Amino acid sequence: MISVSRRAAHHHVSRRLAAMSDTGIGTLLAEAEPLGTGIGGSTMRTDVDGVPLFVKLIRLTDVERRAGDGHTGNLFGLPPYCQYGVGSPGFNAWREPAAHDAATRWALAGETVGVPLTYHHRVVPFVGPAAKPENGPFDGHPAVAARIAALAAATHCVALFTEHLPETAVGWLAGRRDDQLPDAYRSLWTQLTDTVTSFGRHGLHHSDAHLGNVLTDGTRVYLTDFGLAQSTDFALDAEEVAFHGRHRHYDTDEVTTAVLVSLMRRLHGDVTGPLKGYAAGKPPADAPEWARGFVAPHAATALRVLRFVEAVVTAPTTPYPRP
Repeated sequence: MISVSRRAAHHHVSRRLAAMSDTGIGTLLAEAEPLGTGIGGSTMRTDVDGVPLFVKLIRLTDVERRAGDGHTGNLFGLPPYCQYGVGSPGFNAWREPAAHDAATRWALAGETVGVPLTYHHRVVPFVGPAAKPENGPFDGHPAVAARIAALAAATHCVALFTEHLPETAVGWLAGRRDDQLPDAYRSLWTQLTDTVTSFGRHGLHHSDAHLGNVLTDGTRVYLTDFGLAQSTDFALDAEEVAFHGRHRHYDTDEVTTAVLVSLMRRLHGDVTGPLKGYAAGKPPADAPEWARGFVAPHAATALRVLRFVEAVVTAPTTPYPRP
């Protein structure tokens, strides 16, 4: 359940941001601390009445502006394989705030807790450095090239204000002692699996659940960055509807793979070789007993996903392997 303090902060900050004029929002962003930038937008940190906020400026193309606020269609006609988080430019700026808003509603209703709460979003002129196109495996497709060019030329963005959480799961795991690893990894896998499963019940696929998109307050973990989210509530085209139906297990598979890849690197300094050993019932000789029981049931899933990711980079239409 959402704590009383989180719920109160959400109520207060949401009302304060909604009441701000566009000029006030612009001033808040101008005074924010920059964190990073990319082809899709920029990130920064600010606060409202002492409550720290994370802000993502999601580039809004002219095509999306003409379609109208909140339109979630595949306006550039991107191929469905751009859902895979291996260099995709994303489908539509409005999908991310729509997914964040939905996840926040579910969290406030007690249906999930593993997401940062969203306070507000607003269309504003883009502030930040000029976008630099990034090379990705799907750039050769004309629709992808058109979207990347439109992102680079975008003059406006959706400013998305969410809870600020202090640490990534990657950094938090790096700080765990060896004797803390069993509880840390079991809890990480259980919480993330519960979160994406709850999304699935609502028809939402996150599609990018690697540990770089997982935050923590030191007690529990929160899945963020819905830039590649796909939902049955979006204006999906026929190809996307079919893709969504074929990927019901993708999020849980990706969570399992992300957790095991991290654990293999921590325990063995390698990934594929040790995973093959666990899958064959012959784990590395130095594998702790707890890891043998934890990894073995999921090793085949992780290997299947890793083979797929390697294949899709060079052959984007490779079908996702079902269990």
